[in-house]
Amino acid sequence: MSFFEELKRRNVFRVGIGYLIVAWLLAQVAELFLSNFGAPDWVIKSVLVLLVIGFPLALFFAWAFEMTPEGIKREKEVDRTRSITSQTGRKLDRAIIAVLILALGYFVYDKYGGVGSEPFSPSSSEQTVSDGNEKRDPTPIEKSIAVLPFVNMSSDAEQDYFSDGISEEILNALAKVRELKVAGRTSSFAFKGQNQDLRLIGETLGVNHILEGSVRKSGDKVRITAQLIKVDDGFHLWSETYDRELNDVFAIQDEIAAAILHEMKATLLEGDGGLVSAARTQSEVYDLYLLAKQRMYERTELTLQSAADLLDKAIALDPAYAPAWAQRGIAEMLLSDTSYGKIPHALSLSQARIYLDKALELRRMKRIPLLLL
Repeated sequence: MSFFEELKRRNVFRVGIGYLIVAWLLAQVAELFLSNFGAPDWVIKSVLVLLVIGFPLALFFAWAFEMTPEGIKREKEVDRTRSITSQTGRKLDRAIIAVLILALGYFVYDKYGGVGSEPFSPSSSEQTVSDGNEKRDPTPIEKSIAVLPFVNMSSDAEQDYFSDGISEEILNALAKVRELKVAGRTSSFAFKGQNQDLRLIGETLGVNHILEGSVRKSGDKVRITAQLIKVDDGFHLWSETYDRELNDVFAIQDEIAAAILHEMKATLLEGDGGLVSAARTQSEVYDLYLLAKQRMYERTELTLQSAADLLDKAIALDPAYAPAWAQRGIAEMLLSDTSYGKIPHALSLSQARIYLDKALELRRMKRIPLLLL
């Protein structure tokens, strides 16, 4: 029997195909839930790395072991005349078909149902973020914006990660505003390091406004400058400089992004009456949420209690904002007497479960497929 035929007999191909489909579904679930609960990017990347590492291991076990009526045994210990690999193969076929149907169902829903495009915002409305491969209308959309990569003005070229992080935080924050159309990261970052006419960039990206800026770090201080420019005439609509102590990179990124987001809304949505009022409410809720996350980074009882109070205010302003409920649950657990606070552990878990269940309920109401819950 050839090596290829032996691979087929031991169901190695079936196991590989099944693993890839299941891993893809698990990656979607991990990205959805971990991002919604504020997990850092490295957690999601770690999950993906583990899924990749698991693939060759799954193939190895499919080759070296075999299912028998008595349980799992090493393949070399199984009598070929009593092998049931053909029966196991048929069961794997049915399992692969079932999982594939689930995967296709999720893909169709994600493509046409808007799971991936749903904004992570208090208004819980759909937001369209343009992609670099999309066909663009030659006429820019009103109230549209592109966030160009902020220029690293520091002497250390390796600090690009910080300026890029600021740009991405601002882009993600703006993408959550229902009334704004935001050019995608791939499209905007394609102009990194290019000194092109902003009017040409705006026309290429199909937007009416461009946000650009610079980041300069010196010792333990950072200065961030942001400028909003109208594409059709190239004039500045708004400009601001922020000076901060560099004691927490992520907290500073969140704080600057929230501040710039607040100004963007006030400038771009000016004159829209109800939209401006709604935007200010959204901005206030989002600001409270970001400030709470910043204080949770410090991991002290005082800052955690302050974060909990801020999240309570955010929830009072917008009870439908799932991320605030989720972070409130995390804050409650961190305030237990086994972590950083004085709340009895059992009571802390019980209350945290209420907050987290509410967050999941709100996410279900935003059209998350049942198979992901």
